[in-house]
Amino acid sequence: MGRHQKKPLRGLTESEKDELRRIAASEIERVERIRRARALLAVADGQSFTQAARSARMRSSSGVAAIVQRFHERGLKALDTTPGAGRHSIYSAAEKELILAEVQREMRRTPFWSLSSLQRALRHASNGAPKVSAKTIGQVLHDAGYIWHPARHAWLRHDEVTQEREQGRAA
Repeated sequence: MGRHQKKPLRGLTESEKDELRRIAASEIERVERIRRARALLAVADGQSFTQAARSARMRSSSGVAAIVQRFHERGLKALDTTPGAGRHSIYSAAEKELILAEVQREMRRTPFWSLSSLQRALRHASNGAPKVSAKTIGQVLHDAGYIWHPARHAWLRHDEVTQEREQGRAA
């Protein structure tokens, strides 16, 4: 059956089982919640953490152990992703402002520019960011409300594109 579980799952109430079954069978819930619910149900049915991880299509038994522990602490809220999970930004607000300032400068200099040309400009600027990737630049632009406008081959603020569309309808 596998090695002894340090913190086995406590007995589930009928309402908890019903809710876990509903989530596990759902087609509209987030995938993470479905997997976590399936893992808890598998452990409740007597499967080892390793077997439960396989049946729930999770990477490892340690993930199942973590869900069981969170379930003991928080109940069904253990199915939710905790805030702050994921990779944190390595660029400060000042560095992001530098990227946006360079965007404005580049927009005045030339009507056509790309993420790679902006990346080159940032790498050569005296106060620039020498290791910033094009993907990071795109994410900073997106977060600041810019969208790619294919007809112009340029990034524009979302509100500018919306105004252009509204003016086009009014004409």
